[in-house]
Amino acid sequence: MTVIIRYVQNKSDFKKFVQFPFSLYRKNPYWVPLLKKEIFSTLNQNINPAFETCDAELWLAYKSGRIAGRIAGIINHRHNDYTGRKQARFILSMIRTCQRNYLKPLSNGQKIMALSHCTAPRFQ
Repeated sequence: MTVIIRYVQNKSDFKKFVQFPFSLYRKNPYWVPLLKKEIFSTLNQNINPAFETCDAELWLAYKSGRIAGRIAGIINHRHNDYTGRKQARFILSMIRTCQRNYLKPLSNGQKIMALSHCTAPRFQ
């Protein structure tokens, strides 16, 4: 089965990105969920002041029409200017265990290239 990697482009995708771990871990009695409002605030450029110097990109991986994983990439331009390096962080990575290999189509190089032109989500 082919896995399709899509950028989070609108509010509906963003909600799916936030909701994914709730469906992934719904039967795990040890899972302690993050507050959805906190995730929305952290990743929303209009609310989080960190986006004055950072850019972010969010991706969802789909397999058979169902979300198989998610990942967020962040570039902190102020940190990169200070250190003289070109670095990015990848966070909020979650993949259905049996589907780990399906995210390989998006290599680290592709992630970095995508992030070099990214902007944070802007939702009204």
